[in-house]
Amino acid sequence: MRSGLYLRVGLLLVLAVGAIVGLLLWLGGSQVDQGVVYETYFPESVQGLDVGAAVKFRGVTVGQVQNIRLASAVYTPETTMNFENPALRDVVVTFVVDPTRIGRLPSTKEAVAAGLRTRIASAGLTGLAYIELDFVKASYYGPPPVYDWVPHHPVIPSIPSTFAQVQNAGTNLLAKLNACDLAGLQNRLFALLDEMHATLQSGGAARQAMANAAPLLADLDAAVKQADLPAVARSLRQAAAGVDALAQGPQTKQSLAAAQDAMRKLGAASARLPALVASLENLVAHLDRSQADLAASLAPVLRDAQAAATNLRDLSDTLARYPAGALLAGPPPIRQEPSNK
Repeated sequence: MRSGLYLRVGLLLVLAVGAIVGLLLWLGGSQVDQGVVYETYFPESVQGLDVGAAVKFRGVTVGQVQNIRLASAVYTPETTMNFENPALRDVVVTFVVDPTRIGRLPSTKEAVAAGLRTRIASAGLTGLAYIELDFVKASYYGPPPVYDWVPHHPVIPSIPSTFAQVQNAGTNLLAKLNACDLAGLQNRLFALLDEMHATLQSGGAARQAMANAAPLLADLDAAVKQADLPAVARSLRQAAAGVDALAQGPQTKQSLAAAQDAMRKLGAASARLPALVASLENLVAHLDRSQADLAASLAPVLRDAQAAATNLRDLSDTLARYPAGALLAGPPPIRQEPSNK
């Protein structure tokens, strides 16, 4: 009786889980029967990705997975799988994209050159996987790989999923840790600690330095306490507040305004200074020309005045020697001395 109850409860749970999964699949994306077919290659596990899974772009369902197979079964079905060729171990996923949910699609070559890639993502708590389309920095992941076969549909390259990236990073870290000689490093560290302990206990230079540092630290602590740094800080803050108040005061603002006005007037005067200098230069040149003309005009007058002055000087000498003769007749005859014969 009890076993039948357990069986019915188990069947109900299975049906409920199936209904929930079906509901999630139905809500995750409607069936896409028509559209543009693409294919992508995943060198990692596609666990959780099934036919009918959604293809999303920025969280919006734009397509649906149509087929999931190994590359060896799609492109080399007649030959034995070559395990030395890693590309044949990739998983080929064919999916269809509905253009009505995106808009006018560019050429696949242009989209791939712009960084369009596919990766496997997980749908939260359910663990259901889907294909996510996104644009990434193409130079970060390198150029798309080249395959030996001719694809059946346009190819959108893939990039590692977040889980694969974390797994690869952990694997690389473990590999580096395994390559490290941790035991040797531990032994060297212990040897260094033992050596330092022995040095401190032996009374060497290190111990003497520590002994000398103790009073120095005590003096430094006393000096800091004596300096009363909080009071100094308060004084500095008060001084800063005073300077700020002075800078914001009306007198400072008036002084700055007056200085600004003076600078503006000085600028205006400086702007007029070249014209004033040019005017002064023209005036000086005009005065030079006027002085030259005046000198040329006064030269004959000065010569005539000099001649008249000379004549007047001669006349004054004549009047001084013979006044009457100068006015009435010629000069007096020259008196001859009698000879002593």
